Amino acid sequence: MPARITKESMLTGKVRTMEFKLYEQEEFDRLLYAYEQGKIPSIDEAFPKLTYKAKEFIKNGTLPNEWDENI
Repeated sequence: MPARITKESMLTGKVRTMEFKLYEQEEFDRLLYAYEQGKIPSIDEAFPKLTYKAKEFIKNGTLPNEWDENI
């Protein structure tokens, strides 16, 4: 089953879920925990398979269009 994460946008407060087909949930959760604990120093190292947009969602819950609409 693909990994999923639910985040609240730091810009709008909207809560959304994103699915990551390149990772299984267990692997994703392990990498996310290691990243959040500082054991993996950057999100690029934790999730090299993901796009910039996906990494931004993981970090702050935002989607690309939110920056254009709210800044």
